[in-house]
Amino acid sequence: MAKKINYYARNFADVRTELLSFVRQYYPDIFNDYNDASVGMMLLELNAAVGDMLSFHTDRMFQETQIDFAQERNSILSMARTFGLKVPGKRPSVTICDFSVTVPVLGDTFDISYCPIIDRGCQVSGAGKIFETMDEIDFSSPFTTGGIPNRLVLPNLDNNGNVINYTITKREMVVNGLTKIFKRTISSSDVKPFFEVILPDDNVLSINSIITLDGTNYSNNPTNAQFYMKTLDGMKLTP
Repeated sequence: MAKKINYYARNFADVRTELLSFVRQYYPDIFNDYNDASVGMMLLELNAAVGDMLSFHTDRMFQETQIDFAQERNSILSMARTFGLKVPGKRPSVTICDFSVTVPVLGDTFDISYCPIIDRGCQVSGAGKIFETMDEIDFSSPFTTGGIPNRLVLPNLDNNGNVINYTITKREMVVNGLTKIFKRTISSSDVKPFFEVILPDDNVLSINSIITLDGTNYSNNPTNAQFYMKTLDGMKLTP
């Protein structure tokens, strides 16, 4: 016999009533103790409570898709973008900066073993602002990490026209901003699904990396090697 279920019950009382009717109709010989103190009634009411919560959150999520009833700011912005409105976010200013090093001569070219690598996060100052590099700068490579040619090699000559060394210049994009590290000790009470951490700064452009380290006795900041790992092709990824 096919069992019929009423899908119109949406709150606790209605779901509880429907569950009682369902049990009375289809399982009269298995359960007949409808006292509020019985274990069976406890299980029925737990199911009714779950049904009530599911209905509430379903209505709540549907409400956030309606422009007249949405309450979350993110929901309004999401609908605005869907309708073609361009909502600007926080965007830093960017500029181009030249980084130069001088390396000695090796044969008829420069000694590539003296070419340094500047890690990402290198800071430069200009117009009263702090700018940072977003990628590492490898002077031994004629390209950026994205594959764009950006290296200029100029020989430096003495009075006799002999090459004494080379100046290597890498042109890189820098972004107006300052990288900060926020540390939080996670206790056993914090270990839960969808754990949220509120940052102390509100003027945040992006979160570049999140790592977890065992222990609590950290007096120094993590190194770049802990924040980023190299892949086989030389790119750096966030763990």
